[in-house]
Amino acid sequence: MQRPNKRRLRRVVSLMLAGGLLIVPGVPAEGVAMAQVADADADAVTRMWDEGHAAVDNEDFPVAAEKLRSAWRAAKALRPPKAMVARALQLRREGLEARERRDLASARAKLREALHYGMSPTFLSDLMKIEFMAGRLRAAATYAQCAVEISETIDPQTAEIARREAKKHDDLVPKIRLTWALGTPQGAVAYRDGTKVATAPEATTIQVDPGTFRFTVKADGYKVREEEKTVRAGDRASVTLHVGEPVKSAPKTDVGTTEQAPWRDVSLWAGGALVGVGAIAGVVTLVKKGNLDDQCDGKTCPTDAEADYDSSRTWAAVSTVGIVGGAALLTVGLLLPDEKLEGDSSLSFNVAPHGASIYGSWQF
Repeated sequence: MQRPNKRRLRRVVSLMLAGGLLIVPGVPAEGVAMAQVADADADAVTRMWDEGHAAVDNEDFPVAAEKLRSAWRAAKALRPPKAMVARALQLRREGLEARERRDLASARAKLREALHYGMSPTFLSDLMKIEFMAGRLRAAATYAQCAVEISETIDPQTAEIARREAKKHDDLVPKIRLTWALGTPQGAVAYRDGTKVATAPEATTIQVDPGTFRFTVKADGYKVREEEKTVRAGDRASVTLHVGEPVKSAPKTDVGTTEQAPWRDVSLWAGGALVGVGAIAGVVTLVKKGNLDDQCDGKTCPTDAEADYDSSRTWAAVSTVGIVGGAALLTVGLLLPDEKLEGDSSLSFNVAPHGASIYGSWQF
């Protein structure tokens, strides 16, 4: 039977309670510089850990990393009683059991609570594995990187193991390169799930979890356009962003003015002119009639009044045509629509001494 390798046994992942210190896997008890939480500052340190975990859940990973490092620094100089350390170990055991049952939400909650009572890079490594199993690769990479930085203050050997784990998880995080199509107007903006991720013309690279993502591109004067991309663990993808079709703007018109149809204008102007001519002709007719009344005796007129008689009849006809025709045109102008006539629209009129007729057809 092969004898167990002592070096390998020292690297077995476990936590031990010895003299009030948590033992990091592979590191002797006397070489561990564990940070633990004293009663007086427990609330402050707990709040720091919770803020870091909340930032992870909100996918604000740079802030999460800084919050977790701050919590570590705050907890580092404190030393709680052994009962708190025992509570941390108990919560870790419960968290690992929940992970085995694939109850990842409970496992995550137990491991996060364990950090309130005692701190070890192993706790962060456990959280890293839980997030990896849940498909939250960016969260896993964040916890892994924090475990590296904390391990570097404890033991070089532990730090090297943590660095390898962190690199493996970072390589698994999908990355998408966002670039802009040629001719994209400057200032166009791309959004992912309502969050701005790129502004033209700058290209950028974002990290995401595995899944399908929809990028919405908006720009002034252009329709909204969407681009979709599916990535898996370890993918290195690229998306070229395009703006939508230009938006057709409505023609600008002065407030209070209306473009009238040509036929309407012609009818109104011509009708008004004819009515004016008819009125003038009517006045002339009345004058000439008055002259004839002075020259004629009843129904008998002198021979030299014949010219005035013919002239008065002509002016009377002109007056009738002007007034009747003008009134007809004014009526047509008022009835015609404001919009321009389209297609085979047509309009014609006929004015005679004894009447007027209008023929028209139009298409709107």
